[in-house]
Order: sequence, then structure tokens, then C-alpha cells
Amino acid sequence: MPHLRGRRFTDEVLEYTDDGRSIADVLDLTVDEDLPALVDERISSALDALVDSGLGYLGLGQPLSTLSGGEAQRLRLAAELHRPPSTPSTSWTSRPPDCTWRT
Repeated sequence: MPHLRGRRFTDEVLEYTDDGRSIADVLDLTVDEDLPALVDERISSALDALVDSGLGYLGLGQPLSTLSGGEAQRLRLAAELHRPPSTPSTSWTSRPPDCTWRT
């Protein structure tokens, strides 16, 4: 197996860059760090939903298995917010039993 140097990609893959960044460099960024650099509307609107859900600190390459329960729930919320309006969906929300509503 080629030497990956802990970056999950071979040297051959890492040679390809966009705006001076390899795929490994991009995946090391957080949502907040990468959002201003993206010009593709489909990607930036999905990342906007993550930021709006308070998840801008997450790494783009962060495995889902490392998310807390609350982060996973906010990720599902972000996916719902990003869903096109023409896509029918039903959402169920609840609050933790120890949560106190403030008005």
C-alpha cells in the first residue's frame, strides 16, 4: 500500500489541487473556514444550513461517528433546512426533558 502519511490519500491524489489546496487540506478545514472560499451555490447553501444550525465549527472531513447526540440532531435539522421546498417531508421535534423554555 502506498505511504499515506496519515492523510487518507495517496501522494498521487494529493498532487491535484484547487486554489492551492489538496482534498486533504480542504477536509481539514472547518465549515466556517471553508464557507467563504466556495463558489458553488449547492455546496455553499448546504454549509450555510450547517452554520445556521450552530455547526460551523465541525470539520468538513469529520467522521459522523465522532458527533455527539446533539450535534447529530442539529445535523439532521440542517439537512431539513436545506431540503428543497418542493420535497415533501414531515419533521418531528422534541425537547430534552430537563430543558426549560424561557420566554
